[in-house]
Amino acid sequence: MKIAIIGCGYVGLTLAKALSSQGHFVTATIRTPERIQHIDPFCQKVLCLKGSDKDGLEKIVQENDLLIITLAAKNLEEYESAYLETAENIKNIALYNEKKSLIYTSSTSVYGDHGGEWVDEEATLLAKSPNAKILIETEKAYLALQESGWNVTIFRLSEIYGPGRDLKQKAHAVEGKIFPGDGNHFSNMIHLKDIEGAVLYAISHNLKGIYNLSDDEHPRKNLWYHELAKCYSFNGAVFDPSIKKTRSTNKKVSNHKIKSAGYSFTYPKREW
Repeated sequence: MKIAIIGCGYVGLTLAKALSSQGHFVTATIRTPERIQHIDPFCQKVLCLKGSDKDGLEKIVQENDLLIITLAAKNLEEYESAYLETAENIKNIALYNEKKSLIYTSSTSVYGDHGGEWVDEEATLLAKSPNAKILIETEKAYLALQESGWNVTIFRLSEIYGPGRDLKQKAHAVEGKIFPGDGNHFSNMIHLKDIEGAVLYAISHNLKGIYNLSDDEHPRKNLWYHELAKCYSFNGAVFDPSIKKTRSTNKKVSNHKIKSAGYSFTYPKREW
């Protein structure tokens, strides 16, 4: 199969390695030429491409059977151009091309604050921040491709950890920091290996629709940071209820749907 990975960063490169090893012809896109040397050994083709490049995107759509969108914005200012502009361009290109398949890695941040309740894929999207709203509109643009006969799969990812972003690094990153609120909101995480596993499973089993990717554990943030600090002998983070939170995204993300589809998590519990 010919597969294009648009946005070959932390998640995309992992997928590129796995798919190339399975014998697929993988084309990867990046936004800066400096990264070509890091991507090239693991792909059959590497292109420097931005979402605003309509001609470049159209060629990728024409030449590949499956598009995997794993874009990540470098900063808050790039959200709309990185996510929504790319999605809108691909949606417009789809009108004039044959049916394809697409997998998009979104975020569980689209759910917003549910007061600590469980959210599944049918939950109302309550996110209010400008960037989360952009992600919601991006999902809508990709789901609209179904009207053109495309097969569309969206994975909503919880906070990612894995090689290069392990829990020890996360413990160090929050060491001694003061966070607003009481820390009683729930944490939701997913290991990089299970993002890879779920995407490969979706391809081999022709999964369609929206799926949450989150592990089985949902400890409250204050307890979670305490356990991290204790495990790695760091000073813990501090939560200060006198500091008002500017926003809340308290929820527990259900992974029942992807499990019901037959996927078994490699890391259902946090890997220390």
